[in-house]
Amino acid sequence: GSIVLVEPRTGAVLAAVSDERTVAAEGAAAFTQRREPASIAKVLTSAAAYRAGLDADAEIGHTSCTGVERYGGKPLWCAYPAGPLDGLDHALAVSCNVAFANLGTRLGAERMVAEYRAWGFDAGEDTLLGAAGRVHAPPLHPRQVADLSVGLEVADVTPLHAALLAAVVANDGLLPAPRLVTGRCGMLGLTDTPAPLPRASVVVAPAIARRLRQAMEAVATFGTGASLAPRGFALAMKTGTAAEPGHGYHVNYIGTGPLPEPSVAFCVRVTNERSSPAVTRAAREVTGRLLAALAERRASLETAARR
Repeated sequence: GSIVLVEPRTGAVLAAVSDERTVAAEGAAAFTQRREPASIAKVLTSAAAYRAGLDADAEIGHTSCTGVERYGGKPLWCAYPAGPLDGLDHALAVSCNVAFANLGTRLGAERMVAEYRAWGFDAGEDTLLGAAGRVHAPPLHPRQVADLSVGLEVADVTPLHAALLAAVVANDGLLPAPRLVTGRCGMLGLTDTPAPLPRASVVVAPAIARRLRQAMEAVATFGTGASLAPRGFALAMKTGTAAEPGHGYHVNYIGTGPLPEPSVAFCVRVTNERSSPAVTRAAREVTGRLLAALAERRASLETAARR
């Protein structure tokens, strides 16, 4: 798979790497590989609810997850029956499909597609370094709206774009324009003069971004991302798992930290595993190693600064 690290405020791409097998299949996979967002899209569905004037926390607080719900007569399953939900933090932490599918179908297809586009989807080949995700077609069936609400079937995202979704949450609702070069270009190459920052796009109001970050903190504290963050490296994150024909299982893990003033947003994508448990184990291992390395680097920089 691939790992992408982005500086939330500036959009600077700090790292974009893939393993040898992925590079052999798709050389620039960190920017071009398209897979279903899976449950990281629940962050967008929550934002759409707040944008429409719905309190996602209160709406979900009335939900009891039985593990399956039908939309247009077609079932959508959760990983397990979560029972009564305490609100947005709880639902995002356990990644309840029913809670967010209910929100999305109440909002409707038009609002859900508009929300994706507000976060940079369908932006065209010349934006986000050519890495913008897509909504393949407007959902026509209630089940398609439910799928879009939980990131399945009708949309795709690249690893870079997935990292930028976390950057929006870290950056008080602003989507930074990603960039690979942070200095000006002179006759002999890069100069010491920093390049001006491109204008960031307003995705959501700062209050909504902060509420989303709070819910993503619950994922890292007691949800599907629990125990991944090293001590002293507080994290807000979201996990997502899906399977696509011909590609096996994949995950997208996105997040930002260390809190309260995050300096990095990330996406870890693991692909081509044979089962959901296998891809989850692999993703947790890779993400844990990444976060440990980030925490170690942060500690060494702080030690050097004190000297």
